[in-house]
Amino acid sequence: MSTDPSIPPVPPESTPAAQPAVVPQVEDKTVAIIAYLTFVGFIVALILNNGPKKNALGQFHLRQALGLLILHLGGMIAFVILALIFHRGFFGLIVDIASKGYFIGLLVLFILGLVDAINGRRKPIPVVGEFIQQKLAGAFAS
Repeated sequence: MSTDPSIPPVPPESTPAAQPAVVPQVEDKTVAIIAYLTFVGFIVALILNNGPKKNALGQFHLRQALGLLILHLGGMIAFVILALIFHRGFFGLIVDIASKGYFIGLLVLFILGLVDAINGRRKPIPVVGEFIQQKLAGAFAS
């Protein structure tokens, strides 16, 4: 031990320092769940999350839901254009099958995001979740 009064004494390692009990804060899942329920639900969740009740879970799922809505809108526009160009024959059939597969895939991603919101997890949706979080990082921030 040092006798210098400016250096505080180091507690012995045999007695651990008292740590305050950290109780995890239960976040309100309402905003996270409503964000996935149609476009109107997204708007309602956005309004609910604006103000003093902002929480990280709600912000995370608002970004995920917005990303999926953008992907849905972009896919819809792309497949309508492709359907207008290739409205008959073999390529029309390929566009039809591809569009159905795309939108079923988006539906599965919406359901996975909703399940994570219900369970209170901030887990990115598969395939595009990390990309969405990176590109929309500043959206809905406190």
